[in-house]
Parts: sequence; C-alpha cells; structure tokens
Amino acid sequence: MDYIVKNAEIENTKAFQGLEKFSQNIALKLTSKKIISSGFIIHKTTGVIPGSVGGNNLRILKELIEKTKT
Repeated sequence: MDYIVKNAEIENTKAFQGLEKFSQNIALKLTSKKIISSGFIIHKTTGVIPGSVGGNNLRILKELIEKTKT
C-alpha cells in the first residue's frame, strides 16, 4: 500500500478530537492508520466503505471522506 493517512490528518478530525486520550493513541497506531488508509482507498475507487472498518476508525474515515468532497 502506497498511501498511509498522516497523523495530522487524523488529528484534525472532530471524531478524533472527541475521543478519550487512550482511544486517540490507538487511532494513531500504524495498524489503525492502515485500516483507515485502505478504507479510504477502497472508497475512492469503488465508492463503498468496506465493512471491515468499524468503530472509531469508521468515524474518522467518514470524516476524512467528507473533507475530500469539499
């Protein structure tokens, strides 16, 4: 995978800012960033958010998708 969402992109979402500190740390781990990034790429190519993305990662992903539309 060539594209990995940057920490700053995640940190600038309202979904991230509304999380508790421990959840923020989890959202910034490489595993979570890979999940968000792959979901973003899949949505960009197919128009569908994959069902494998859930929880806080899904909230962040949806917000990142909305930001690219505007």
